[in-house]
Amino acid sequence: MRHLVEGDMRFEHCYRIDDDPTTPLQNKRSCWATWTAQYTKGQDRSRVSYAKQRVRVLDGALAGAPAPAPVAVPPPSSPYAPPPAVAPKSGEMSGDVAAATAGPTTHSCTEACTKTWRTCASPCGTTIGCVTDCDERFRTCVKTCL
Repeated sequence: MRHLVEGDMRFEHCYRIDDDPTTPLQNKRSCWATWTAQYTKGQDRSRVSYAKQRVRVLDGALAGAPAPAPVAVPPPSSPYAPPPAVAPKSGEMSGDVAAATAGPTTHSCTEACTKTWRTCASPCGTTIGCVTDCDERFRTCVKTCL
């Protein structure tokens, strides 16, 4: 049990110094290498795999291999919107060009359809045929949005 607790503590220590930009790369590499050599007994495979991966990455960094550049991701525009594409797929327009040439967004289009439906259905009252006609117009309008 004691080796598990000490292994956990040492893993967290390596994880902490790995996140510290002032710690030299050699010290980070040494910490992870020591952990993988002495503290893996009883640890999760994911931790062991992570530590070995960090040793490889730090070896590459110490050897002067270029690190992969971080990808900038724009912040979300709405909590309900899907995440934006990081890069356009081949043959696609960039986001700015697509937005400039596209029609209204799906959300604004469906909102306009809903507003039109309310305007149509409000004078209908309980007349079923009138509401059904408004419903059909709404479905047709929404189909054009999608």
